[in-house]
Amino acid sequence: MALDLSKPLQQAKIPAGTILYNPGAQPAALTLVHQGEVQCVNRFDKSGKRKLYSLGANSVAGFTQLLLGQPLPCGLRVTQDSVISSFPVRGAFQNLILGKLNVGMMAVRSLMTETMQAQQAVRGLATYLTQILRANDNLSLAYFRCNPEVFKTQGHEGPGDVIDPALTAARMVVADFQQNGGQLPQTFNQIWLQGDHSGILKKSYEFESSFDTEEFNFLRRLLALPANLQGEMFKSDIKILEGLCRKLAQEIQGCIQEIYQLQDGIDTSLETLMHGDYSFVEKFYLLSDLLNSGFNNVSLPEFTAMARFLQSTADALLRNYQTLQEVPYPANAPGLAKLRDFVAENKEAAREAEPRPAVTAVQAGVNMDAIKAELAGSAGKIMGFLKTPADEQKAILGHLKTFRGLQNPMDSGGDPRKLRRAISQIYWKIYEQAYEKFKESRGNVPRPVQMLLHYGFFDEDLLDLDAQAFLYSVEDSSAARFPIYNALDWLDRVATAAEPPSVDEMGLTYFEKLKNEFKDKGWKRETDMPPDINTRERRLRYEIMNFLEINVRLTSGSPATAFPILTRYQITTPLDKAFVSFERLSDEIDNLLKTDYSAFHREVIMNDEERGILKEFVMKQVIPNFIIVPSIGTKVMMWQDVSGRSKSSSGRIAVPVFATADLLTLLLEAIAAFRWELTKTIMGPDWNNVSQSSITADYTDYVQFYKKNRELSQEIKEKLAAEFKRFRSDRDRFTNDYISWIKYESQGVMKLNKVARGVFYRHIPFAKPIRDGLANQPAFADIHNRFKNIRMRKYKELEIKYRKYGEQIPPELQESLDFYKV
Repeated sequence: MALDLSKPLQQAKIPAGTILYNPGAQPAALTLVHQGEVQCVNRFDKSGKRKLYSLGANSVAGFTQLLLGQPLPCGLRVTQDSVISSFPVRGAFQNLILGKLNVGMMAVRSLMTETMQAQQAVRGLATYLTQILRANDNLSLAYFRCNPEVFKTQGHEGPGDVIDPALTAARMVVADFQQNGGQLPQTFNQIWLQGDHSGILKKSYEFESSFDTEEFNFLRRLLALPANLQGEMFKSDIKILEGLCRKLAQEIQGCIQEIYQLQDGIDTSLETLMHGDYSFVEKFYLLSDLLNSGFNNVSLPEFTAMARFLQSTADALLRNYQTLQEVPYPANAPGLAKLRDFVAENKEAAREAEPRPAVTAVQAGVNMDAIKAELAGSAGKIMGFLKTPADEQKAILGHLKTFRGLQNPMDSGGDPRKLRRAISQIYWKIYEQAYEKFKESRGNVPRPVQMLLHYGFFDEDLLDLDAQAFLYSVEDSSAARFPIYNALDWLDRVATAAEPPSVDEMGLTYFEKLKNEFKDKGWKRETDMPPDINTRERRLRYEIMNFLEINVRLTSGSPATAFPILTRYQITTPLDKAFVSFERLSDEIDNLLKTDYSAFHREVIMNDEERGILKEFVMKQVIPNFIIVPSIGTKVMMWQDVSGRSKSSSGRIAVPVFATADLLTLLLEAIAAFRWELTKTIMGPDWNNVSQSSITADYTDYVQFYKKNRELSQEIKEKLAAEFKRFRSDRDRFTNDYISWIKYESQGVMKLNKVARGVFYRHIPFAKPIRDGLANQPAFADIHNRFKNIRMRKYKELEIKYRKYGEQIPPELQESLDFYKV
């Protein structure tokens, strides 16, 4: 029963367990908590004890709703013996604070503290939900390995069949993983199962909060001013105090709604994981019974590793549920106890599934003892050779020791993320030192330093012996058939001004950043920068910070768990299979161009006064620079579509030196982004103007108006509505369709609808042999003939136009003419 606050209370002692307000109540009293603790609790929780956040001493309980005149979205419950005063109030703001400025200042400070508590709860629950979502996705892939047959029946359930929600979601995860080029490990183990594979799944586990951190920090700084200054300000205009209170009250209301949203997500996700007949706990328990019957497709060691991961993850999540919300998880998971017994009985088998040092084909004939001896203490040897400052050596070695001791060092939140950030800051200073030493000595540096520069190697204790041996032994002597560079070659080109430095994360150029830094110089053009400012060292440091460091993080595929140092926790595919050599990348670019022959073509202006050619628009192939960066991951990053003011300049695409997913699929994703951004650059303001047809204009028009498109059935429209919700932007939707266009539609496998297929055929035609092979298929016949007629008219128009340049037209014009041949 709730405490009666209709009468004044003066310093009353209120025992723990007392309810101040029930959910939905309308506060009508100024309630001051002098000592003790009051908790905001979930209004839907039957026990009335599920915590949202707490209010401590010197707080004003329920002031948010008192001020806004709204009912409480949660309950307020005393959780420690407390001392409370309460005064019935109503009316204007001054009445609510009893007409006393000191009470108003206490109220605004209480709201500030409450906002911080609520936001902290949001962050804690968001991190917790991320752990559950990641575990469910990884278990979906593990379940697919164990029982692939049930994934083949999608869409064949009868009208009376019971829908298995966990399996339905798992099928979507597996489909996304396969379509995005994901490769399951040869053997599932703890490291892989604990990993973050969101990069391959093309999803973000991060919770998108609407909380305005910048505005809140401003308010916090305002309320951190000396009390006498605040008092004078509020005394001169009480509306300022009221405005601050109302703003903070609104933030608290928003945080409470986000907490409910997160708690609902947690309940749903935990049900998938461990509650009910369809949960993963029950699925894997049933599989344990079938392990020797032939229905389970994995060995005892591998399955035990999966069961151990599920059991340990579920146990940890149950403990964290209690810690975060101060109530036990309400649902019973009987299969969990049985899984614990299974894991306990098969401890030895679980160890067999864990990765062990092994000799690969690359290591045959290699002296492993000599490699171990040379790489022992690598971090210290590298920094000693580079003469890294002693304080930085001590700091990074201490951080690495802590890192090695973490249970899950690649966790996306909390202390592991802070630790990785601290290590990364020192690591990139060391990387720059290593590059300079490498250039100074003309490449004559110890092998560990070379491994650092090329592969991100730093600490041998973070890698298994087979990975160490591969890194030590591998040399890429293959030839590149396209503009492909490793990180060192690329830094050379930028440092020597052969290439301009890259743009930063905000899209600012090197010149724009320097211009802002030296505003008093009044530079108008890049050539205005004096050599003593535009130095080799400045260009180098800029490129490491604004291209290399950022793209090592982004190409990991999961920026939240990214780490520039190569570790066993990131290796989900054997390094020899993941290694991206110049030849391998060249082959994949070739494969792409055999299908999308116009991927790198653009219309540019040609001027050649000697031959009488002025402002002639021609189609030109401008292949972007591909830079192989020292990272491991599941993302090829399109960084720039052009590298200067000229629209004919080359773009930049970053490729991880170790790709842990299908390289062609990763490349397709980057080229889709390249095509999209290049079209926007060339079209300018008209990039989405349908009166000037382009891939961006026609595709955004298709997405915007698909619901009104008469060429699409209602069923397709509903499917598109669900499909489009998976992506944040039209570019992401386009990328998804582009991958289907190149991988499936080019083979005659129908993945797109009629309207999308028409847009892609018009702007991204297949190479001629593929077009000819598809021409007779009903889905392609009409659009093929239309495309053929348009191109033929364009070809004849140019052929007539170019006759004025003579019988032997310049190669640039011939290339443009050939582009339109059908």
